[in-house]
Amino acid sequence: MVGPKLQLNLDLGRRVVDEVKSLGLESSTLHTLRGSKTDQEIKEINDAIDKNRELFIDYIDESIKETNTLLAEDSIDYLKSQSIKDKVGNCAEQSLFVARKLREKGAKKVATLLLSLSDQLKNENFNDVFNRFKIFGNHVIVVLGLKRTANLHKPETWGKNAVIVDSWLDIAEPAISGLNKIFDASGIPKEHRKDIEIKDFAPELFDGFKENTYSWDWYKQDKSRG
Repeated sequence: MVGPKLQLNLDLGRRVVDEVKSLGLESSTLHTLRGSKTDQEIKEINDAIDKNRELFIDYIDESIKETNTLLAEDSIDYLKSQSIKDKVGNCAEQSLFVARKLREKGAKKVATLLLSLSDQLKNENFNDVFNRFKIFGNHVIVVLGLKRTANLHKPETWGKNAVIVDSWLDIAEPAISGLNKIFDASGIPKEHRKDIEIKDFAPELFDGFKENTYSWDWYKQDKSRG
């Protein structure tokens, strides 16, 4: 039986997933994973995403110069306006929009997390779906309803009310089943899911967590991924 707090989080997560999906953003990585566009079409989408990421980074750098701080929400709103204009956005963009929308709606105990392949997994060759996923090898998600004592790197500590909110894969589910859906879609065999590394993607956006290790380096260096 689903408890009332979990149900509230599931309902909120679903509303936000639907809102972000309604933006109609094309994802080069999702089309790669599903084989649903030609290589040329994927390249055109990816080029537009790369352009917007460069603009986003420039906007952040300029904001820091002017204000000596990262105006995270303003920066995400700027990225969103560019993404809507070009109708493109991969999981990193969509997760930032999801997290921003959740915060807008008053949600706390939210984290944006980067799932990445371990070195071992990068060298594996399991199946066609996994090999397509391995091209980009990272995935960004949002988790809502985390326990205050949660260790972001360990899903088993996230608590019974934690919900994965992922507009890229159209998921708003209890955390563990949501993660398994992501792994299923990525073609990662069950016995190797423990080799997925989980990192905090944007802690400066959210209340309640004090991991100050985040930088935009992954976003800058791996523009074609995530």
